[in-house]
Amino acid sequence: MNQSSVNYVSPFLARISRFCAKKWNFQVLWELRNHKKMRYSQILESQKGISPSTLSEVLRSLQGEGLVKRAKHGKIPPYTVEYSITKSGIDLIVASSALVKWAMKNRK
Repeated sequence: MNQSSVNYVSPFLARISRFCAKKWNFQVLWELRNHKKMRYSQILESQKGISPSTLSEVLRSLQGEGLVKRAKHGKIPPYTVEYSITKSGIDLIVASSALVKWAMKNRK
């Protein structure tokens, strides 16, 4: 690999590293992939060990990345809010499958 291709890839590797470094990102995405739509309380219950504030932060971040969609239903409070994975989120799950297979194969 020559120097120019390393420079081209570096910003993308940095973005991937930042995303992967956040403990709950993939776990929440995989959960939404498996259930299609989930309410906040369902996600919180499914992710043992995550705090409510951390889950809120993760969901906001995933929404900002375009990986998760938040849908609010109802005209008056309390609203029903559901989260679902987007096409881009599914694409990321598909791409991460190779990493999961690698981790399973190389576990110690």
